[in-house]
Amino acid sequence: MTLLTEDLLDQVYEAAVVPGRWNAVLDNVASRVGSIGGLLFTANSQHSAWVGSSVMGPLFADFIDDGLAAQNHVLNAPSL
Repeated sequence: MTLLTEDLLDQVYEAAVVPGRWNAVLDNVASRVGSIGGLLFTANSQHSAWVGSSVMGPLFADFIDDGLAAQNHVLNAPSL
């Protein structure tokens, strides 16, 4: 199976405009590479945001809700 197809690329561009579609896109990518799921995460000193596939989304939500992100020394390192 070709990992990057025109259809997948179209889905990525659509999700960039319609963020609610990222869940399905990440599920699609995960199935193509034999993974259980995927996650997109971004953070800076003022804000963090993330979106996950149907499997990883709930797991990462638990990670955040349980306070485990606050224990991540990389995320809490001072800015350079």
